[in-house]
Amino acid sequence: MEGQMDGIRTGMENLDTALKHVKEVELGLHGIKDALKNVDALNEKLSEVRKEHVKHSQLAAAMENLKHIFTVPESVEKTREWISDGKLLYAHQSLMDLENSRDSLLFELHKHAGAPQGDQRLLISYFADVSALSKELLKQIKLTLVRTLNVVRKEPKLVVTALRLVEREEAIDRMTLSCQNETGFLPPDRPKMWKDEAMSVLRSAVQNRVEGNRPAERETTKTWLTLYLESIRSLILEDLKVVNQLCVPVFPPHWNVCQMFLDFYHDALRDNIEELVRNGLVDDEYLFLLNWACNTYPSAECMNHHSVRSQMENLEIRPLLEKEQIESLINMYIKELTEKIKGLFLKTLNTVSNDWEKNEPPEIVKNYTRTELAPLIFKNIEDHLKNAKIVSQDMLKEVLLLNLKLLLEFADTFKALVYSYKMKHFMDRNQIPRFTEFMVALVNTCSEFIELTSQLKLRFWRMNNDTVDEVAKLFTSVADAYQKVTSEFCDYLLEEPFQDTKIYFDGIMTREWLASSETVQTICVTFKDYFSDYGMLRPDNLKFVAEEAQLGVAKRYITALLQQKLSLRTAEERKQVGEKICEEKKQLLMLFRHISEDTDESKLSPIDELADVISADNVDFLSFSLRTLAQKYRDLAEDHLICLMSIRGDLGKLEVRQKAKEVLEDAGQVEKMNVDGSIFSYIHVTASIFS
Repeated sequence: MEGQMDGIRTGMENLDTALKHVKEVELGLHGIKDALKNVDALNEKLSEVRKEHVKHSQLAAAMENLKHIFTVPESVEKTREWISDGKLLYAHQSLMDLENSRDSLLFELHKHAGAPQGDQRLLISYFADVSALSKELLKQIKLTLVRTLNVVRKEPKLVVTALRLVEREEAIDRMTLSCQNETGFLPPDRPKMWKDEAMSVLRSAVQNRVEGNRPAERETTKTWLTLYLESIRSLILEDLKVVNQLCVPVFPPHWNVCQMFLDFYHDALRDNIEELVRNGLVDDEYLFLLNWACNTYPSAECMNHHSVRSQMENLEIRPLLEKEQIESLINMYIKELTEKIKGLFLKTLNTVSNDWEKNEPPEIVKNYTRTELAPLIFKNIEDHLKNAKIVSQDMLKEVLLLNLKLLLEFADTFKALVYSYKMKHFMDRNQIPRFTEFMVALVNTCSEFIELTSQLKLRFWRMNNDTVDEVAKLFTSVADAYQKVTSEFCDYLLEEPFQDTKIYFDGIMTREWLASSETVQTICVTFKDYFSDYGMLRPDNLKFVAEEAQLGVAKRYITALLQQKLSLRTAEERKQVGEKICEEKKQLLMLFRHISEDTDESKLSPIDELADVISADNVDFLSFSLRTLAQKYRDLAEDHLICLMSIRGDLGKLEVRQKAKEVLEDAGQVEKMNVDGSIFSYIHVTASIFS
């Protein structure tokens, strides 16, 4: 309790003291209020003193600058002489004295809002030569800075002097702007911004150096662009070495002279390249420019050269071309290249095709004939791809896509020209002396297209597994297209022997055929003769032609059998026909075994079964032979059976139809769809002529 009472007692004493202080402050405020009542009257009494003070300040400023005021003409002339003599530091010091005198007097006038405007105009007019001197001095500084890269090698002190003066003026600009914020007064010609002027001069000097390397005329020098870009590279490299080694010690650190010049050259070069593009590029000039801008410019050959990077390790080298500009150049190149390649493909085709009608054999390479078409076409393609690959993978992809698309189009052009060539030959088979030899060479040429396309893929493309690869699809499409053309050319090739043997196939199942063995012998001899020329086909093409020939022979032979040109009356005739058919089948097999050892003989196999049906000497054996035939060949149709049984001559028409249905029902083929597989899929006959 005693401690609490002491605290209360202390608090009461403090409150009493505070109350006394408040009363004292209140008395003081009343005294100040009474004193301020006399200020207005005092202000009026001191107005004259104030006016005298203004006059005194002006006169004091005039007295302080009296020397400069009276010697302005002399100082101006002396300063001009120093500028002319190159004594720029002396000239600038004198200029600052003159400007200080002018600005002090103008500031005194500025402080008194009521000062006559005539006085200000009079002062500015009197010091008019000072502004002219400032411009003359700036001009002299510009003359030095515009030659910085040359002057710094011989007299770096001149550049140092110029930069010192620029820095001084920059400091004065900052000071006057700061004073303006406080007083509202800004001297004439301020801010001068000499640093901006200096930067502009240096930028213009760089632009002039770059533009001074004018390219040669395209008409006089085909490599004009390459030579021009190389000269620009040498110029930039040499100049940046000077900046790196000589300008860094001379320029103030905060100027960041390396980055500054790097940007100047970048901008000047970019403008120059844009002008080149506007003036128009042709052919591979787009590639040369893109390769230089995207690869050479930022590489160790130019901006990253070791002699340049020692002081520029942390500097930013911007891309010379923006992404949109690169895409635009690529699109322009692709557009121009499209027409060029189309023209080259067509010109090459027309040139090569001129040899097809000559009485000179085609070229033989590795024991096979060919034309020069595929090698010439793909040499052109590879040249374009090699150039595109140097630029970038994106450029390579675009050029590759273009060439693959044009190869697809060219397949149709190529096929159309060869079709016209074939039609001209069959109109008069005497006017093209080496048609067969050149058709063999053209079939091999198609294979070359497929082979060279595959090599192209291995050399120039790597599939991206993360995305659907358009290029890979096009490679497949090109290979498929030329494989299809190869098949068609093989058909053209076989048109000759089939045309020559048509009369012999038409003669099968006639009395003349039955009485003679020459029909199939002639067919075999004809095909042997043609296949002696086909021996210059590549192995895969020879095998395909042999298989197509066997298919064609089997189709024509069986079709001839089913046409019932011969009416058989007796079992002896049926036996004779059956034996003859079997014998001729053996001759045909021997033919194709002679042509190709690994040829598929399945197309000729049904001939024996057909002979069994024709020569069957009783109804049971006939039914067995028919069921065997229907079960073995699932694509056998009802019309095939009707025509086959009608050849025998011992069955009625209704019986033939009924038996054909029964056989197919037993074999489970009544409801079957068309089935591909055997020779019967290719044989189309109708039984209507027998009904």
